[in-house]
Amino acid sequence: MEKSPYSGRERRRFRRISRHFVARALPQGADPVNGWNTVFIRNISKGGVLFSSDREYKEGSLLKLSISLLDNPRQVECSALVIRNLPSTESQMNDISGQFKEVEPWDARLIEKFIEEYIHKLGELGIRPD
Repeated sequence: MEKSPYSGRERRRFRRISRHFVARALPQGADPVNGWNTVFIRNISKGGVLFSSDREYKEGSLLKLSISLLDNPRQVECSALVIRNLPSTESQMNDISGQFKEVEPWDARLIEKFIEEYIHKLGELGIRPD
């Protein structure tokens, strides 16, 4: 695995929330029946996602994601470009950063609404989000 050029500076354009939930990832060209891998979302924004996986995904590869947002029965279906794949500092997993590429408008709105509601709930509790 090559070293990432990521410098650690904040480059995000969208507000993110640290919220843990489950998703599935399918590399482009993989078998749609057996190629799915369960991954664990660590944070999400309108522009992308950070998740942990027991698999490595090559930087620059395209993944199909099926995301289960909490409190919502509908799956968000989208594609994401792998920006970084780094060994996790917390486990033997990989931390994968993905930039959303193809998101249907209703799924983008669902992600945005999920983030807004979460931030609002934190505010009601007097907690500042990350």
